[in-house]
Amino acid sequence: MSFKVNEPVRWISSNTKKEGVIIAIVPPGRLPRDVGVEIGDTSLPRDRESYIVKGGVPGRRQALYWPLVSLLNAAEGLTTAEVAWCHQNAGRVRELMSSAT
Repeated sequence: MSFKVNEPVRWISSNTKKEGVIIAIVPPGRLPRDVGVEIGDTSLPRDRESYIVKGGVPGRRQALYWPLVSLLNAAEGLTTAEVAWCHQNAGRVRELMSSAT
């Protein structure tokens, strides 16, 4: 499956549901640092395109992840973090909605 930057995703890691947004695409044979993301590379380069995700367990501290592509699923709708941002910025959301009509 192929993803784009800013696309919301969900995955399960360590038997824990996580969600986030793709922030960078890592080409095959490269590491996250090669695309400007420092996450403490402890892995070898992957043989296919992979993705850096900002997210984690909903309601907890957000972090950067480099999950296996096979674990990622496209998220339907907004992530928990996006919904929280909308609640914190309700006025801006309303302005955007009124300008879109």
